Amino acid sequence: MSERTELPLGSSAHHGDSDAILHPDALQGPYYGLKALITTTQGTDTLQLLIRVDDVRRDLLSICALANASAAANTLPNEILLSIFLHIQGMVEEGTAPHWPAVLLVCRRWFVVAATAPQLWRELVVGKSLNLLRTGIVRSKGLTLRVFATHRDAVAEVAQTITPHVHRIQTLSFSSIHQRHKTDVASLLQHPMPALERLNAIIETPVTYIITQDDPWLGIDNVPLTRENFPKLRSLVVERIIVRPSSAIYQQLSVLHLLTLEGRLFDYCELRKILRTCQNVEDLALEFTFRRDEDDLDRDQVVLPRLRKLHLSGSRVFLHDILETIATPETADSELAIHLSDAKHDYIARKEGISSALPQDYQTLLPIFSAITEVHAQARQSEEILLAYAPAADGATHGCRRLSLRMPVYETSKAPPDGELRSPDLYSLPLRDLRVFSSAPVETLRIDTEAEHVHYVHWPAILEHFPLLRALSVTVCDYPGDTLPVLYAIRPTSPSLEVTAYGETLSHPAQRAPCSRLRTLRMSRFRATRDPFNYSEPWAERKVEIVPAVAECLVSRARDGCETLEELVLDLDCMDERKWGTAERRRMDLGIVLQDSVREHLVTGKMEYTERQSWRERFTYEAS
Repeated sequence: MSERTELPLGSSAHHGDSDAILHPDALQGPYYGLKALITTTQGTDTLQLLIRVDDVRRDLLSICALANASAAANTLPNEILLSIFLHIQGMVEEGTAPHWPAVLLVCRRWFVVAATAPQLWRELVVGKSLNLLRTGIVRSKGLTLRVFATHRDAVAEVAQTITPHVHRIQTLSFSSIHQRHKTDVASLLQHPMPALERLNAIIETPVTYIITQDDPWLGIDNVPLTRENFPKLRSLVVERIIVRPSSAIYQQLSVLHLLTLEGRLFDYCELRKILRTCQNVEDLALEFTFRRDEDDLDRDQVVLPRLRKLHLSGSRVFLHDILETIATPETADSELAIHLSDAKHDYIARKEGISSALPQDYQTLLPIFSAITEVHAQARQSEEILLAYAPAADGATHGCRRLSLRMPVYETSKAPPDGELRSPDLYSLPLRDLRVFSSAPVETLRIDTEAEHVHYVHWPAILEHFPLLRALSVTVCDYPGDTLPVLYAIRPTSPSLEVTAYGETLSHPAQRAPCSRLRTLRMSRFRATRDPFNYSEPWAERKVEIVPAVAECLVSRARDGCETLEELVLDLDCMDERKWGTAERRRMDLGIVLQDSVREHLVTGKMEYTERQSWRERFTYEAS
């Protein structure tokens, strides 16, 4: 083997003979410290090795030929360069900081092409600096502009800069307007904007504020949006900005978001008048806290024939009233979102959850509740989110209807006094809202919850609302939970007495297994072993035996006449490092049980058991 020739980095031999060094024919040993091919392939047919080397050599030569034949980036035609720049610009979400101006720094020709293309300067995102805004106004050469002001300190300067060019504004967005700048925005909206199609204006809530006679409200009252000044306006998203119902602008809108309007300046009657003029609205979002007056005798529903998305947020009484007012049409891909946001000081809302905000006959007023087939529940200590899906209406072959329910949970976020245990009722609160789907033909239920909820929630009471359930998936999000409560919930129970950790004695009558049509069961991030470092939980001393628990559950369901499982997936966590070596043994034991189950026709399809090392996520072993 020949010795390697050392070439200094600054020598002429290194630069002058670079083409020869990179040529495939010039590649020789010693292969940068590795053994020669002839020494690493002993026992391999030499002819096959030479054929393989020749194939690789021809592939490399083909790649080099293609690279040498392609045009250099700085010689591409202007049209191709412009299409590339526009594609790069479109890869960034609208209204966010653009990255495409970096192409101006590649070479002089790219700078000239990008700087002289008006199409690239139509979307202007303004942060702290107004340089891009001023440059884009000049280089856009009279084209319509989309202006997004993302920094609140620049709102006043942005309004002053674009005032002479308001006739060119196609999209105008102020994501955060400080109280001292709302007069600048109000003055800007006084000018006619014939090209404006979308208007977003969000006035922020200050941490501290003083209401005076000159400034009696935190928003802008009575903005004169007329059809003469805004003939093309189709999308209006405003927060703390009032456009009176007398304005005819609502008749031409397809997107309307009215957020955070105070009841002392804007009442429910005015809101109803606005809704009756929104016959073309497809996307409607309302966020209020006021309620309908008791002496309001107008109970007629408002029909919005083109409505496809309805997002409602606010207090319990407002949601109750507005759901009785708006008649939601059943379209192929409709979406309904209900957010109970003001429940901190409402005892009824905290106790009953999202069901307290629904009308008494919500299943009739909101037909989607009776058509839900799939539910995803996220139960955390801070809030609860329910996502539900129903098949498309009107016989459509594609699409689905979507329902989103969301509310905060306040009780479980407060730590109990020292030495006291939290009441089990507090932990079971986040999943109580699943009962609103009791009349729906739900076939798929996925629950993402926390370890404490897994133990305290009364699972049989939840699952009894879903007699047609076919697939159940439960995942623990924060810390691995106990598998036994869920397994015990889907099996039949015999009469028994139970003494809880709080000293209460509970009697349980005999019950049949819920969800008798269940065919798929998935449990993720549950415990395969007991956690040896956690003694604060009431179930910490209980010995976890996952294999007998699964076997007992399957056998008892079969004896109770339940349908056969087609899929069983257990994705568990090993909490004890000392028992990690027996994980394979537990998997084999469960495999034997499942094989017996197959012979007994308990599980007929996919069966999967996995364990992961969970103690590494909670502890780090570093040298002190």
